[in-house]
Amino acid sequence: MPRYEQAYLDVWRRATLNSPQVRTACVATKRSMIQSRRLQFAYGAGQRLVFPDVAVAQGSVLLLSGPSGSGKSTWLALLAALVQPQQGSLTVAGQDLGTLARRSADAWRARQIGFLPQKLHLSAALTVQHNLEVAFWAAGMPVDAQRVQQVLAQLGVADLAQRLPSQLSGGQAQRVALARAVLMQPRLILADEPTASLDDAAAQDAVQLLVQAAVQHGATLVIATHDARVAQALASCMEEPPILLHLAPALPPKGSGTAQGSAWA
Repeated sequence: MPRYEQAYLDVWRRATLNSPQVRTACVATKRSMIQSRRLQFAYGAGQRLVFPDVAVAQGSVLLLSGPSGSGKSTWLALLAALVQPQQGSLTVAGQDLGTLARRSADAWRARQIGFLPQKLHLSAALTVQHNLEVAFWAAGMPVDAQRVQQVLAQLGVADLAQRLPSQLSGGQAQRVALARAVLMQPRLILADEPTASLDDAAAQDAVQLLVQAAVQHGATLVIATHDARVAQALASCMEEPPILLHLAPALPPKGSGTAQGSAWA
C-alpha cells in the first residue's frame, strides 16, 4: 500500500477507534440515498472497475478513498448519472440510474445532485450571480434571484455577487462553487478532491464548510480524496465518523491497455 494511503487509513483507525459506523459497506436503511450492487464500469477496452456494494442513508457522510486509477472520479460520475452502469445496479435518491434515460438525466442531476469539482469550472465571462443562475436553467426552472442571494449570504460571499471569477481569491471561488452546488437544495453533494490545491488551514476550512453545508441542507455528502488531511479535518468537526469506502486499483485485462480516462478528467 502506498505511504499516503497507509497514513490515511491510520488517521481513521485512531479517530474512529471502536466505532461500528466506519465500514466499507453500510447496512441499508429505510431512507437510503445510495444503493449499489455488483457495480462495474470500464472505459472502452481498458481496465474494468469493480466497486464494492454500498448502502448509504440520507444525511450520511461517505469518505471515498483510493489511489489514482482506482475509480474514485468514475464512482462519482456514476452517482451523478454522467455515465451509466455497465453491470450491476445503482439507485440514487430513489432513482434507478440504469433505467434513467439520457434526455432525463440532466434535469434529474440538476435537481438532485450538487457537485463541487476539483476544478471549480466557474464561467469566466459571468458574474458570481449569473454563474449561480445558470443552475436554474439547467434544471428547467425559472431563475430565483432571491434564492441565489440567500445561499451566497449563508456562505459569507453575498458581497461578491457582481464580481467576475477572476476577481475572486481561491477561498472565495471555492465558497461560490459550493454555493452553486447547494443552490437547488440537492439531496446529494459530491466533492471531488476538494483539498487538492489547498494549504493545511484552507483544507481544514474547506472540509468544515462542506460538512456544514450538507447538514444545513439535509444532504448526503460524498467526498472523494486521497488526501489524509480530509480524514483529520472530518474527525475534528464531526461527532460521528463517516462511512469509509476504500477502492483498490483495478487491474487491466490481458491484452488491453489501461483506462481511457475519466468522465470528469
